[in-house]
Amino acid sequence: MKPRALIIACCGLIAASGLTLLAAVVPVRAQPDCVRTIRAAVQGNSVTVPERCWQLGPLNLGMAPSAVEAVLGPPDATQTAQGMWQGQHIPAQQAIYVYPRDLPSQLKQHPVRPVDFHPQDLRLIYKDNRLVEISMGGSVKTHWARCTTQGDISGQSVTPPTFPYSFYGIALGDPRDKVITTFGPFLTHNNTNDFWNYWDAVPLSVTGEYTVFSLEFANSMTFGGADGVVNYVVEQDPITCRVRGFHIKTDQ
Repeated sequence: MKPRALIIACCGLIAASGLTLLAAVVPVRAQPDCVRTIRAAVQGNSVTVPERCWQLGPLNLGMAPSAVEAVLGPPDATQTAQGMWQGQHIPAQQAIYVYPRDLPSQLKQHPVRPVDFHPQDLRLIYKDNRLVEISMGGSVKTHWARCTTQGDISGQSVTPPTFPYSFYGIALGDPRDKVITTFGPFLTHNNTNDFWNYWDAVPLSVTGEYTVFSLEFANSMTFGGADGVVNYVVEQDPITCRVRGFHIKTDQ
């Protein structure tokens, strides 16, 4: 190859690499900008938080269900959801993803004690084919099978799995004060000090008295707090009471 052609080829390679590097760096650089924007909104400044800033892992508000499923696959369950606007119920659709994603096969191969059954879930609400609410964790109700034995209590406790996504570094189980450090003091909370939110400014809320039990955000207060309850119906071994499977009970 002639020197000039070699230089051009190398420059082309460097440029292409630079574009690849830039594509990888831009989202990372955008994170502080989004944190600053959300924090400014919380402080009462007249700023609009763009949809790209409301992101969790590979997802962000505004995505179509087909785009979400291209990344996550089909949900484990779907059910109706309801937003609220000016006293009117707004119907929507909720998709539920259980984590770890291979939990059913794990339980089938290695049943666990009831005390060690700790599924985590990602909840997504769609309205008019757009993702309008994302919640990691949340209220659950576990329906246990009838088990007459006292159960198998042997073995060491199983550490709950780590949820794979976080919201600007805030993960499930983190200290609640980490949210305050990131976005500023909460604007309101309930009387039992286990529900905290910024709803007066942005549709962002957290549950948990001392640690983050769930975190939820939406594109508007219409769907703020609309994630509801996930009902787990557990299958247990009749002799040991160990959990060997489950399904999600929905209205569909």
